[in-house]
Amino acid sequence: MRVLEISNIIMPAMSRAMGQPATDFGGWIYSSFDEMRALDDISFAFATVYPGNEFIVKEIDNVKYYLLPLCGKPISRYYRHLEDIWLRVKNDFQPDVVNIHGSEYPHGLAWVRSCGNKGVLVSIQGIVSEIEKCYKLEESPHFLTTFRDIVRRDSIKQSRNEFARMAEKEKELFQSVRHVAGRTDWDYSHVKKLNPDLEYHYCGETMRRSFYKHKWNYANCQPHSIFVSQSYYPIKGLHKLLQALPEVLRHYPDTQVFVAGTDETSKPWWRITGYGKYLRRLIKRYLLEHVVAFTGLLSEKQMLARYLDSNIFLCCSSVENSSNSIGEAQLLGMPILASEVGGNPQIMKGHEDCLYPFADINALSEKICGLFAKTDLERMPVKYNLDRYSSQSNLKTQIGIYRAIANEGQSGESNGE
Repeated sequence: MRVLEISNIIMPAMSRAMGQPATDFGGWIYSSFDEMRALDDISFAFATVYPGNEFIVKEIDNVKYYLLPLCGKPISRYYRHLEDIWLRVKNDFQPDVVNIHGSEYPHGLAWVRSCGNKGVLVSIQGIVSEIEKCYKLEESPHFLTTFRDIVRRDSIKQSRNEFARMAEKEKELFQSVRHVAGRTDWDYSHVKKLNPDLEYHYCGETMRRSFYKHKWNYANCQPHSIFVSQSYYPIKGLHKLLQALPEVLRHYPDTQVFVAGTDETSKPWWRITGYGKYLRRLIKRYLLEHVVAFTGLLSEKQMLARYLDSNIFLCCSSVENSSNSIGEAQLLGMPILASEVGGNPQIMKGHEDCLYPFADINALSEKICGLFAKTDLERMPVKYNLDRYSSQSNLKTQIGIYRAIANEGQSGESNGE
């Protein structure tokens, strides 16, 4: 069986071969591949787009890698030149199964338009049409537009319009294929609305390896500290936490918030985004300059350490399907608070008291203070249902899905389809 994996990232092995640093994003993809590559009867290839101008093919350790050029153009747009390149990839590798990881970007649709839907599986990550609905702030987007937003044409309002365009391509993708893989009732209901005839396959996600080897311990963490894993976009909801912090600080004045990623609030006027401007305004308004710290981009090892050092992990998003950050925090057994949106209630089943309405900053501050107030007897590692993260179970399920789709294709050929 020959499996082509189409993703939005360059795999680490290919990055290293090109002399570039490997990405720490998309860990679930290469974690799953690490489990599958030991199987002798499956050949793998990986393909993605990149900013360059040349079509690159390279084989590393018996795995083929294809980089399709965007020629400096944004990944969010559809480009017809990719259709011809996908045909070259198809003829070269001749896959039995094509797994498109994520429906957000349209280069996967270019495969389907060019090569057809035979053997194609779309693995759901986010749902762009739902992201577009939530991509907004309470404040006027015009008031927040910055010089950088005007030059790059991606203000909050323009970004939302871009998501709306992407959602049209996503809709076409889901209506063009026969198989999808997902993880929550939430993603099931949304893709079934777009295409009731889809065959939906459930498959959990395997997290990065190091998160299976450690457990959170209150004695080793910084009390009254909160970790947020993303903040670049409004949908990640950091602004809601900032609005909730004054009440938390009234009860716990030593509270510290650590935010993974670059500090968008400290950039000069010609580089700051509208959302960065909004966050900076809130930080100044509520005197949070010494409360909120941005960690910069973190490696897997650094990310693990940041989780273990924190008292609470907070997912404050306005929309989520199944947050990998929640998954990693659950594997570690640390206290988690999550907004009651998307797939979060299902992921947090059994811990519903740790959910809160996204827009309710009073509920959020109350939940944070409640976790901070836990007694020593309640500060043991938290027990979550970790079945969805079982690497062996996920491997068996994913390979089973691949074989079923490959056999369907072979059956169609034998029947003259």
